[in-house]
Amino acid sequence: MSRTNFKLISAIALLASSSLYAGEQIEQDYVAGGHYTATFHQHAGNWQYTPADGQDLNLSSADNCSVSTDLPKGVWVLTSDANGDPELQAPSALNLPAGHSGSVQLVSCDQTADGITQIAAPQLLLDLLANSAGAVRIDD
Repeated sequence: MSRTNFKLISAIALLASSSLYAGEQIEQDYVAGGHYTATFHQHAGNWQYTPADGQDLNLSSADNCSVSTDLPKGVWVLTSDANGDPELQAPSALNLPAGHSGSVQLVSCDQTADGITQIAAPQLLLDLLANSAGAVRIDD
């Protein structure tokens, strides 16, 4: 089984193990490191990496790569694109803006991100996410 398939199957199994809730209920229903691997505080441009088996890591992208985003709050499935780069897929429980594909690429800060279909993140976080299975929580 390829790494991409394993990560996708792991993420789907993780999300299928409990009901999906969007919005404010996330605080009550999901546990950092257990149900999602990272949180993106989109309006502050901050990331928190929360692996189940390691030290939490807080990263700020506000100074060098922040683009204001307005993605729906919720837990997004962490997958990989054809190049093995991390991307997010919206589960069906998220109410997406009209016309949104439900896919968001995670790109490094040196690339231009539009904040709708791409989110810029520090390279260290991208490297960590590329080697993990799970989900990413999008928050305010």
